[in-house]
Amino acid sequence: MHDDQTFLALLAADPRDRATLTVYADWLEGTGELARADVLRRLDAFAQAGPDDPERFDRAQQLVDVSRRVPREWIAQLAVVARPPLAGTVWHGSTGHMIVMRFLAGGALNYTQTDATYQNGTWVQLGSVVAMETNRHFADYLGVIAGERIDGVAHNIMHERWGWTAQRSYDPEEAAIPEGVIATVFDEHHRTTARSAPLQALGRLEPTARHAADEQATRPPKPPKSRG
Repeated sequence: MHDDQTFLALLAADPRDRATLTVYADWLEGTGELARADVLRRLDAFAQAGPDDPERFDRAQQLVDVSRRVPREWIAQLAVVARPPLAGTVWHGSTGHMIVMRFLAGGALNYTQTDATYQNGTWVQLGSVVAMETNRHFADYLGVIAGERIDGVAHNIMHERWGWTAQRSYDPEEAAIPEGVIATVFDEHHRTTARSAPLQALGRLEPTARHAADEQATRPPKPPKSRG
């Protein structure tokens, strides 16, 4: 008899078992779980393409996008095929805005910048792909893991884009979380967007009220203190 736990147990015993991954995807498709089947097939295709695939970042983003259509609890269970598992590890960033990244259990991201250490982001791993965000998607990071190195791309709501790399760190000083961690989520950009949603009904406002609402909707949001 097949069920999720049986397949996950088999994959935990051998994360590189393509046959089990394929059968699992076929079984999910047969039960109508098309999005979850798609995730597994994209995971397999990504692993076969390898970290040097010139389209790796496009493939990685497609995988992340599809994963958002399935339960987060199931994605967490796919940690059995993580290559390598990031939970509990520390990485030293050589480019980008993060100097040290600490992937905490449960998907919390703790990171150190030049000015302070923050814990206002999240991360999720899909095989050898990692997606991170800070300050409710003020900045989004996408990375491809190859051994003890991560190569990635990132962007923020200010339309800035950059590449980044990170190397696995075993330095106990970097692993230690400093005192005074800033856990505040700087999400004014998100709240401003939410407030502007009712403005779709501007046609029903009086001219003076419409002008005031237009002014608020077009005012640029204040960026958070941590660029993430």
